[in-house]
Amino acid sequence: MLGRAIVVLALALSLAGCAPRGATNGPPRVVVEGDEFSKDVRILGVQILNNKLFDLEKEHWYLRSFVNPQARTTKHQLYAELTYTGSRNGAYFAADNHAQSHTVEVIYRGNCDVISRNEPCSRVDTVGVDLSESLLRANAGQGLEIKISARSGYAKILSITPSMIAAQFNATQQILSGTVVVGKTVQSGGTIQAGP
Repeated sequence: MLGRAIVVLALALSLAGCAPRGATNGPPRVVVEGDEFSKDVRILGVQILNNKLFDLEKEHWYLRSFVNPQARTTKHQLYAELTYTGSRNGAYFAADNHAQSHTVEVIYRGNCDVISRNEPCSRVDTVGVDLSESLLRANAGQGLEIKISARSGYAKILSITPSMIAAQFNATQQILSGTVVVGKTVQSGGTIQAGP
């Protein structure tokens, strides 16, 4: 057993309007992962899936954070899976709706997937866009938009909602305060629910 722990946090958000009205599923949930091979605890945030029925170019994205409780450091990243048709996109660029550019890390490049002879080639690229703590805090109330583009002409705008930001900050605070200790609070593979 690797001693890996996965914790699911139910986060009660104090920001007005963050939770959908009439929602019965409760507050947004994040997944917290960690093991003895790294000092970082990873927070996988609220996920958004753009999965329109007849749209071949789909997206799946969420915020993820890397928290080091000992050094008290945090790194945030927008994690996005981008599905597109045609030739490979090549280099990616990202900017927010305040015209501030951000570093893009290509995590995975998928191969061409052709469903039938007459359909265009479909590819999936996974990217990470580094976002500063100060940027997320400055946009916690209204959210943020990130435009990811490539030299091929590909461009998509991904929204980061206030509830996504609040969920990351709430989980980060619980880890840094010691309320949630990954690997000690729960057994390997267990889950808990924890409020703020």
